[in-house]
Amino acid sequence: MFEKSHSFMDDTNWLSKLICFLKILVQGVWINRFQLFLTTVTMTIGSFGLALTIFLGDGALDVLWADIENLLGSWTIVSPTAGPQGELLLKRSTYFFTQEDLDGLKREVVSARMVTPAILDMHVRVRTEKKEENVQLDAVTKILGNEDIFKPIAGRKLSDEAYAGLVRECLITDTMAEKHNIRADEGATILINGVLFDVVGIVNTPPLRGDSFPQRIVVSYTTARTLWIEPGNIGIFVVAWKTTEDMYDTLGQIKYVLDGIRGAQTYVMSSQQFQIQSGRKIVKTFIVVGTTQSIFCILIASIGVLNVMLTNVSRRTHEFAIRVVMGARQREILMVVLAESICIGLLGAFAGLVVAVVAAPAVAGLMSEGIAEAAQLQPDISFRGILIPVLICGLCSLVAGVIPALKLRKIDILAALRANV
Repeated sequence: MFEKSHSFMDDTNWLSKLICFLKILVQGVWINRFQLFLTTVTMTIGSFGLALTIFLGDGALDVLWADIENLLGSWTIVSPTAGPQGELLLKRSTYFFTQEDLDGLKREVVSARMVTPAILDMHVRVRTEKKEENVQLDAVTKILGNEDIFKPIAGRKLSDEAYAGLVRECLITDTMAEKHNIRADEGATILINGVLFDVVGIVNTPPLRGDSFPQRIVVSYTTARTLWIEPGNIGIFVVAWKTTEDMYDTLGQIKYVLDGIRGAQTYVMSSQQFQIQSGRKIVKTFIVVGTTQSIFCILIASIGVLNVMLTNVSRRTHEFAIRVVMGARQREILMVVLAESICIGLLGAFAGLVVAVVAAPAVAGLMSEGIAEAAQLQPDISFRGILIPVLICGLCSLVAGVIPALKLRKIDILAALRANV
């Protein structure tokens, strides 16, 4: 019915065609301004929520938790305890870990890439030129000192002589260095429990473990054990796995060995990986909930687009009939209606994206204040976070415009021309 031998879109002047098309498009979109405004606001909210969810979710997973996992996620800390089964230790001289426990772990835990003793989170009294206060201390072996968390960002690592207990050297966190105005290249010294140590390097304040005591000191395990640990006490064990997939196998092997040597429930395994997995689970839940709510809002906005376009098509039936008589093809009229529908969705999508990009740092700051683990959270303004809201809003609006566009196929041209529109 609509087919004609000539079309208003067949003009060889593409610029004229474009201007004509855009003029028709703007007039069609603007004809129902109030409903258009409400629909666009709803689409903007949906786009904003979806983009913000992706920005913050990607920032947490790819920036925050990836960094934490690289530093802390590959080992577990095994600590001794008498526990409810303390009577199982009566055959031993002490409930502390012993060299026998360490040898058993090294021999039997085959999936581990590292089994080493250490002393972590020990409280010591530190005196610098600035002040005297309590600080937490980590005592590490050479193999543990090569982990990323103990690699200096300034100065150098502990020397082989320090690991052998021949000299007394220490590393301090950047938080402590800033507070006490200490630089690793100035030959600074501090007193740890009254013993003089040379500060040779500065390390990053470890995430998660540095929340309560950001000021930390790292010394060699041999030195700490000689000075402050009673004879026969190994301290705690740090066991690292080769890959994340090996984690549960490694933990199972540790349990099997220590249950046999000491008895069940006479030790505690605490892994930062569990905290990381918990944090990642929280972030993923946030992404799922935020995405679901945002898409629901976009779907509501799409219903608004449908209503706007149905109203526009009804109001412009006379106009479309005249264009058909003047030579417009059916597909060209349909294309105008679909383009108007998509434009409404994209208008809301881009408005929401602008708000999300501007607001993301502020929202991340608010989350950091309320969630200790999110203190380092930075939003990731990624191409994916921009593309997905645009595609979803555009696609939903396109689908919403199909029904009004198909309605035009049933136009009675003569009736429409007679109508007093």
